[in-house]
Formats: sequence, structure tokens, C-alpha cells
Amino acid sequence: MATTKRRRKKRRKPNIFFRIFHSLLLIVFTLVLMGLICAACCGMAFAYYVRDYILPNADVPIDNIGLNMTSIIYAQDPDTGNYYEYETLYGSENRTWVDFEDIPQDLKDAFVAIEDKEFYTHKGVYWRRTFGAALAWITGDDDSYGGSTITQQLIKNIKDEKEVSVKRKLNEIFRALELEKKVNNKDRILELYMNTVYFGSRAYGVAAAAETYFGKDVSDLTLAECALVAGVTNNPSQFNPLLH
Repeated sequence: MATTKRRRKKRRKPNIFFRIFHSLLLIVFTLVLMGLICAACCGMAFAYYVRDYILPNADVPIDNIGLNMTSIIYAQDPDTGNYYEYETLYGSENRTWVDFEDIPQDLKDAFVAIEDKEFYTHKGVYWRRTFGAALAWITGDDDSYGGSTITQQLIKNIKDEKEVSVKRKLNEIFRALELEKKVNNKDRILELYMNTVYFGSRAYGVAAAAETYFGKDVSDLTLAECALVAGVTNNPSQFNPLLH
């Protein structure tokens, strides 16, 4: 009888490149999964932190800011009977309130152009600038990258919090969002900002700055003078026109 030999089929060994690719795929998948889990845990921790420590302090009572105002003493001329400004009294802050409609449009435009070009479109926080500033802070590439909007700067001026910390920045962001929602009036926020910002030489607010640097009412400032006043706020000591 003829016998037939059955040949066993040899199994092909997996291609070496396929095995490497498969191993790398498993590693990448594991790392992505671990990253998602860590991100979820961090997200929940952040949400808990914001809920319990940030949101309770988010409200800013703008109706009772408690700004230090300059006192003006008037005297009556015995000959004419007219009253004139006899003396101005102030401590560390020289500030005279000025209403929004009495501030030159050039000055308003200058502040928006210099400090916050997206002021009339964002909701209190300009996220692209904020993320850019955070990235620059983490990498140490550019410490001068500013992320604060006019609304955030107003919060800083009102609260007078000078500590440099993540908690203060988070407070500032959530307060700015809450303030924009509460006020819902960009002109009102800009008015508050221009009456609280510091200009150097103990001058707070645009009215005091106009009087200190040009000896005139803020409503009489020229275009060039408006540009100078708005520019001083970036560095009041370096850009002080009386010193430089």
C-alpha cells in the first residue's frame, strides 16, 4: 500500500515589524488611558476646589467700593460773593470721580487700544490671552505676557490684592466673569476702571491724572494727552512724564 505523507504546514512567525508596531500601539493606548484618567481626576478636583473656595468669593459689590476721594474746600470771595477752590485735601490717594460722559472719547479709545483690544467682545476674560500667559508662565519664556482684561484689572484695583499666586488669579478670573454678568454694561465697567487705576504721583483715576500732569480738566485733554495718560498705567514710575 502506498502511504501518503502528510506534511505539516509550518506556521509563519509574525513579522518583526508587526510585533514592534503592536507593542508600541499598546504602550500608546495605555499612556492615553492613564492620561484620560489623570485628567478626569484633576478635573474633578479642580471643580471641587472652584465650588468650595473660589465661587463663594466671586461676588464684587461695586455699589459700595469704598474709594478714597479727594476733599475740596471752597471759600467765598468777600468782594464778588463767588466761591472758589480754596484747598484740596487727600492722603495717599488723590482721586476725583468723573462720569463716563465727561471723559473724552479719545481717552476711552486709548485705554481699550492699549489695555484690552477685545474689551467690547469678551465676557470678562479673554481666554486666548489667558492661556498664552499661563503657558508663558509655565515655560518661563516671557514674563511680560499679560493676560488680564480691563475687567480683571478693575477687580485687582478694587480688591487691592497684590499677591502673585494661582489662587488669586483664579479668583480674579471668576470675579471678572461674575462682574460682567452682574453689571452687563461695558461702559459702566470702563468708567469704574478709569476712576480706580493708578497713574503715579499719588494720582488715582483719569481726573486726578489730567490735573496732575497737565493742570486741566480731563474733558479738555487733547488726543496726544489722552494717549499719554492711558500709556502711563503700564508702568506709572517709568512712564511718569514729570520724571521722564
